[in-house]
Amino acid sequence: MLKVLYLILYIYLINLSLSFAQRKVDLGILAGVNYYQGEFNQSIPFYSPNFAAGILFRYNIDSRYAIRMSINMGALSGSDSKSTSNYQNKRNLSFSTSLIDYTLQGEFNFFEFVPEDEKKRITPYVAAGFTFFIANNVPKPYQVAIPFGLGYKYYINQKFSIGAEWKYYKTFTDYIDLVSGNKTNNNEPNYLNKQIGNSHQKDWYSLASIFFTYKIKTKKNIPCPAYW
Repeated sequence: MLKVLYLILYIYLINLSLSFAQRKVDLGILAGVNYYQGEFNQSIPFYSPNFAAGILFRYNIDSRYAIRMSINMGALSGSDSKSTSNYQNKRNLSFSTSLIDYTLQGEFNFFEFVPEDEKKRITPYVAAGFTFFIANNVPKPYQVAIPFGLGYKYYINQKFSIGAEWKYYKTFTDYIDLVSGNKTNNNEPNYLNKQIGNSHQKDWYSLASIFFTYKIKTKKNIPCPAYW
């Protein structure tokens, strides 16, 4: 009985992998930088950048739509000492945290993206989805975010592609940087005026990256695995 169950599971996994492969799956790696936006940085792009890297899995639904899963590892940091603001210089706080995020996103290609057609191997795209991330140096390290961004991808040939992407992640926490609206230490100087940040403004972070992928493709006419 156990042998039959193993056989059923084996056949199921083979059929599942072939169905994905026939629809052309991209596996790849990415590298880039993370940076943060919040109490220490209101609007400056690529503020205090930290190296980030990850792996990705893209399922191409058709020439216009794709679904992508990725796991990214990086870090976020900020410091009042880098600011030109007199208030921030007096506040003199800083933070640093490692970051790992798990992202599921949909991609829409502006042009048809077909590796077999040399005239359709390049396209800009937009992306949006859902992220679960872990920032280990904050009071509540497990958080969710909404990622959205722009990208550009190009098939070098029928198997390999390269691209670049810039995404922002809207989080629902104000504590990535360990700074929120009210001070927590009554012994802090009076010039902080009982407020060290804006509790109504949630933190954001960004990932700018380049990626390299390899397309998995198998023959359609593969015999069914034999019984043993």
